[in-house]
Amino acid sequence: MSGTSGTPERRPPGPPGAGPGRLRLRLWPILLLLLAVGAGTVAAVWAAGPARPPAAAPQATPATTAATTTTGPVTTRAEPATTTTAPARGVPRSARECLARPRTIRPDVPATAQYRVDVPVAGATYDLRGVVSTAYPGTRYPLVFGKVRHGKAVHQVGERLCVVGGEVAGQQSRNLTWQQVKDRHDGDGLRILSADWYVVDGLRVDNVEDGIAPFGDGFVGRNLYFTYIRDDCIENDAVAGGVVSDSLFDGCSMGLSARPSKGFDPQAAPPGETFTLDGVLLRLQPMPREERNETPDGLGNGQLFKWSRWSNRLVVRNSIFLVERVSMNGRKAMRFPDRTIAENVTLVWTGPGDYPAPVPRGVKVVKDRRVWEAARRAWLARHGYG
Repeated sequence: MSGTSGTPERRPPGPPGAGPGRLRLRLWPILLLLLAVGAGTVAAVWAAGPARPPAAAPQATPATTAATTTTGPVTTRAEPATTTTAPARGVPRSARECLARPRTIRPDVPATAQYRVDVPVAGATYDLRGVVSTAYPGTRYPLVFGKVRHGKAVHQVGERLCVVGGEVAGQQSRNLTWQQVKDRHDGDGLRILSADWYVVDGLRVDNVEDGIAPFGDGFVGRNLYFTYIRDDCIENDAVAGGVVSDSLFDGCSMGLSARPSKGFDPQAAPPGETFTLDGVLLRLQPMPREERNETPDGLGNGQLFKWSRWSNRLVVRNSIFLVERVSMNGRKAMRFPDRTIAENVTLVWTGPGDYPAPVPRGVKVVKDRRVWEAARRAWLARHGYG
């Protein structure tokens, strides 16, 4: 047949003796050969499995852009994990997003009792709105998340925590000197240990020795309001990478500390790690001191930054500082840390003459206290404080 249908093909007559039976005999060897070849091909295809499409060309992995709040560890090939201070993907952008997470815990915290969670639930939000702690100085650490000894974790670290709200009101006399508070009540309004990233949003602290102490890279502090902090408003003595934004520190003896405490085993900060203040208002407030012969009214303050060779790099943006007096630690202590990056920073100096130390590019020094007062009033109004 010339096809699958149509008229039978006419063949010329064959030679004598070439009948249909003999033709079939001559075709058998050919048919057997074709069957053998076909069987081998089928076997080879079966053994190789189903045909696969050609491999697609590898696609380039999109580069991640670091933002301004911390990331957690990012592993590349077989190299050790590195940490930056930009926020990792998934960091809640607001208290509302923190509270919308599935693991939200609302503890019942008695006002005079310590609230301590040695092993926080990873990925949890601790909702402390409405919690007012008067436990300090009865306990030196009224709010604790994670257990730390000499700057190191004691238990498993709960990653990606949110702490929303909460208020700590210290009950000791405001007339105690700096040294008396240090000797008797050395502690923190809130101490937190976490990793990857962790957020403290909306914390209010008044009249404690240190305001907040973060342990672990990836710290994000937002909407913090601290007053009459007798030593460090931010005690970053474990030298965590992180960012504090949109916060008011209205009365600190010392601003930001990044000098490891006694008993710590400090390690150099990873290359490129930073601690950022963005949209921060910070006032150094003269408070009672024991060095009566060095200050006519018995009041004094520290400095904006307490740094060390272990510290990471300081970045300050869109912030206003108020400094009224020379530090009790001398004029040299009033310098900004080496390699500070500053953008749109105003330093209000109300002491005599010029500010006693050089300032980096990006910092403008003014003498008008009204700059601070206007910014402070606007912050309080925007955050709902009467």
